[in-house]
Amino acid sequence: MGRLALVELIEDQAARLTPEGRDLAQRMELLAEAPPGGQAATYDTQRAQADDAWDLPPLDRNILERLLMLWEGLERSDGAERRGESGGRYLDMAVTGAAGLKDRYEARMIDPDMTPEQALARLREPE
Repeated sequence: MGRLALVELIEDQAARLTPEGRDLAQRMELLAEAPPGGQAATYDTQRAQADDAWDLPPLDRNILERLLMLWEGLERSDGAERRGESGGRYLDMAVTGAAGLKDRYEARMIDPDMTPEQALARLREPE
């Protein structure tokens, strides 16, 4: 799983949201781009905004959960790269975790052995 593939996946998932869900996702993404107090503060603030999602339809809430997981994976990967480490494992964990969230929402069996490639394909499936 590469960074570009994850960014494209994030865009694909966000495009599935209702206009209200997209608005909230954009506000959450802006926080990630300009963190007021570092990585932990950004994630905590995004989670607080996710509480606003309770007024959204259930599918939007699930997509927002997936987006949070994908954004966190991207952020952790970037941090690892800045430290001179490989960030690929964070991207892989994010995409497989997000696929698990989708499976849970759809009452499907979660595959603990899902590969990142399978997870990517699963997330690209229509809702």
